[in-house]
Amino acid sequence: MIGALLIAAAVGVVAGAAIAHFWKNIVQWLNKVFAKVKQVIQRTVVGVQTFLRRDSGGYRNMSYNYSKLDNGNYRRDTVVETEYVDESDVPEEFVRRMQAMNLSQTETTDELQRQLDTLQLQNA
Repeated sequence: MIGALLIAAAVGVVAGAAIAHFWKNIVQWLNKVFAKVKQVIQRTVVGVQTFLRRDSGGYRNMSYNYSKLDNGNYRRDTVVETEYVDESDVPEEFVRRMQAMNLSQTETTDELQRQLDTLQLQNA
């Protein structure tokens, strides 16, 4: 019984580390995206939606980045990560959601916000 609990705890730690790594990579990628969008359109990103996209090559991160223009309208730039994310690095909940609903992409914005909030609390 204790052995089973130790194994389950070890699996949980490994899964937690993989998920933390996944989110860390997304945050690093988004920072690069924001810098590039700002450089190209000379505007600051004021909003973002993030997605996980699956195609024939695997999984990739995608974002819609919103910037406010001088005329008050908003511009949406779509950025798709060029490198694929290994399925083993994708949180299982996203893989299950996409498979169950036969989706080619799923929004990850709320989950990303929770991860960012958690990181801010840990760093406070």
